[in-house]
Amino acid sequence: MINDLRKAIFRLALAKRYYSNGILDSKVLDSNMNMIQQKLLDSNMRFEHGIELISKSKNIDSEVLVEFVKRHKTHPKLLADFLPMLDGFKHKYNANFLNLLIGQAAVRNLKEDVLRVYMKYDELNIARDHYTYTKLVSYASRTNDLELCKLLNNELKNLSNPKLEPILYLLLMEVFASRDKWDEVEELHKFIKDCDRNLDYANILMNAVFASDNIMTKYYNLYWQNVKKENFNLMIILLKRFRATNNRPLFFKTFEKAKEHKFAIPCNVYAHCLHLFGETDKLFNYYLEIREDPKIQPLFFSTVIKCVAETKRYEIIDYLCKDFRRRNDLLTDSHVIKALEILSSDKDVNLPVDIAQNTDADLDTEIFNLLNETEEDKDIDSALSKFYHMLKNGKIPNKTSCVLLLSHLSRDPEKHSEFKKIKNMIIHHLSM
Repeated sequence: MINDLRKAIFRLALAKRYYSNGILDSKVLDSNMNMIQQKLLDSNMRFEHGIELISKSKNIDSEVLVEFVKRHKTHPKLLADFLPMLDGFKHKYNANFLNLLIGQAAVRNLKEDVLRVYMKYDELNIARDHYTYTKLVSYASRTNDLELCKLLNNELKNLSNPKLEPILYLLLMEVFASRDKWDEVEELHKFIKDCDRNLDYANILMNAVFASDNIMTKYYNLYWQNVKKENFNLMIILLKRFRATNNRPLFFKTFEKAKEHKFAIPCNVYAHCLHLFGETDKLFNYYLEIREDPKIQPLFFSTVIKCVAETKRYEIIDYLCKDFRRRNDLLTDSHVIKALEILSSDKDVNLPVDIAQNTDADLDTEIFNLLNETEEDKDIDSALSKFYHMLKNGKIPNKTSCVLLLSHLSRDPEKHSEFKKIKNMIIHHLSM
């Protein structure tokens, strides 16, 4: 017992001395495997010394190698030093270890090293797992490597691993679609459906089919064949995407389909989309269609009037102002004020008039002129005085003057209380 202890102490001391001198004897190191592995797990172990220990040793545990690689994964010589070791069977390699190497090869865009590690799984009889395929497919997708995608496509179709994530198939589909490889796209899509993997078809289309604008029309109906209520967010994405790509037919088709499926598309989103498409008449008709809905928020009305104001369709603006007055919603939102201010600042056109029978047209014109001058010539106090005079005499101001005055008052912190007072007075008079 004592002799065995003395031998162990002697070997340990000898190994430490050899290690500190950089002289490594494989017999000594192999007999002290536990000590070597502890050294490799030491956070202070330098990469070069660790590689030397590993190269001179045998049967190092795979998890020890994994931890060492994790700690030094950004080292520039990681792959150059480790990959040659894969040609032998010196250590206990596992999938985690190979995954780390293939991940680093992919990050560094080293295709030859990616393929080299890829082949080692078979040579070492190690099964590729979900992480392996995720790294490989992501790399192939990022580099748009058609040949690698074909290789992975064939392999994935021969697997029956239910843990593989749908994104793997989607990424492959996207590459094939972007390269106009329609046979592969069709084949992969059929494979996905036949496997019945409960994939979210909305995500399939968004990630793969809709990745390219010239593909959208071809696969558009696939979405509706598999539409689900929880795909509401996708519906908004589709509308915005079709708007951004100026795909008018699919935009309006999507909206009609949404109504069929009783999707509650936010009316302000749709209104804004119509505006960006330049469909002012459609926007106005849409407003007439839903304006009495009690669930509609003020944001919708402000969106409509702001959008129409930018197109300078004055006859529609005039109607909207009257309709807002009827609803008692006039001037209750800053967007409305801003929208009408856009109109008021245009001196090249005749502004629509909405003057009641008992208004003081001359005084109203004076107020408008005082407020519509250049910044330095504006006389807000005089306009305010004339404004009070008109209201005091029971006259109703022109809506454009109302908006201009409120707009100027709202930008002056010192006149905030005046702004609220005037706004309430205007609403009171206009709602009578």
